[in-house]
Amino acid sequence: MKIHTESFIRELLGPGVERRDLEFKAPFTWEKQGPQWLKERTIRAVLALHNTPSGGVILIGVIGHDDRPPDVPGVSARELKSFSNEEAVLAEICGYSTEQITLTIGTGVYRESEVTKSDVVVFEVVGLDELPTICTKAGKEKGTLAPSAIYSRPKLGVPASAPVTPHELEEIVRHGVERRVRWINSLGPLTLDDAGQGREAAARQDFSNEIGELWQD
Repeated sequence: MKIHTESFIRELLGPGVERRDLEFKAPFTWEKQGPQWLKERTIRAVLALHNTPSGGVILIGVIGHDDRPPDVPGVSARELKSFSNEEAVLAEICGYSTEQITLTIGTGVYRESEVTKSDVVVFEVVGLDELPTICTKAGKEKGTLAPSAIYSRPKLGVPASAPVTPHELEEIVRHGVERRVRWINSLGPLTLDDAGQGREAAARQDFSNEIGELWQD
């Protein structure tokens, strides 16, 4: 488990509010006997941050409020231990995802005073690559995860992990197209292969075909 500095945790909590790239989650255990709805809400947040170009962070052990700064009760020793098998946690999350999620799980300490400190769990989620991840199945708890849903964090309004709006969907498509164009350009000048077809020309044709299929769908 990655160990974060106290200054890193303080910086994240400093503004006292969630943002597009930051979500708070109340303390819970990842174990099977833990609160399933909190686990599934956290999985939804991971999928949403993956579909956000910049990615982001989930802090577990923090309770957010609309009208005052968040409470930071932190997680217990048992709860912290339940996240220690990063591979198992990631495998469970990817069971709900069409794409491979890149996630780092860590921990850090938040000190409210000289005598009061809390351990928090930190999920760092790498943002959108080319293709968005789509939720593959429903959660066990009602209203947590829906099959075929694409979750994201909104560009405008209150931060939340929710189904994409047209604004986020356009951003996802543009981001994927721009990344593919950069890849094509990185292939360099036209070079003919044995069949007389250039690498760049072939790549551009493949890209055009994919875009055509996307709009036909």
